[in-house]
Amino acid sequence: MITCNAGIKLCPHPDFYLAVDQISSREHEDAARKAQRSGTRLVTLARDLDAQGERHIDHFDLAISEDPKALPHVGGYGRFRYSGPLMLEVALNHGATEIHLVGFDGYDPDRPMYFDQSERDWNGEASQRDDIQRRAPLFHQVAQEAFGRIARAWAHCRFVQHGPTTFQVAAPNWRRACDPDAA
Repeated sequence: MITCNAGIKLCPHPDFYLAVDQISSREHEDAARKAQRSGTRLVTLARDLDAQGERHIDHFDLAISEDPKALPHVGGYGRFRYSGPLMLEVALNHGATEIHLVGFDGYDPDRPMYFDQSERDWNGEASQRDDIQRRAPLFHQVAQEAFGRIARAWAHCRFVQHGPTTFQVAAPNWRRACDPDAA
């Protein structure tokens, strides 16, 4: 199992935990360190040492180096800035043959809940919420393309998407859980 951001609260001992942004890395640092002591491998993007310290990720196990020109490929990582595609590639590059996606709704601009708002004072971070709403349409396009490329690159893997979503992936090995007639 792999999760990211506030997912560490739902699944406190995943196989892998991905954190790439400063806010999530700081907010969930204690839970990530606790999970790491229990065997969870912590994953992030490769950064210079100062940036790792600022993000509280200098103790992470795996730092992914993105190739700015690369498409998704077995044994490597594409050029993604979203945690969803990165999580898929981590799981796939560590042997996953079936992936169930839960919580991949695609940044619904009407429900900007991508950080745990129950513990957050949004007054000082309105720009964060605005940024999510501004980027949502671009994300939908990028997500369809990125997840589709991943599904095609790992054609032997089966992908099952659970729950509501704002994007669709057209690939023979990708299906929605609510669609029993799909592959």
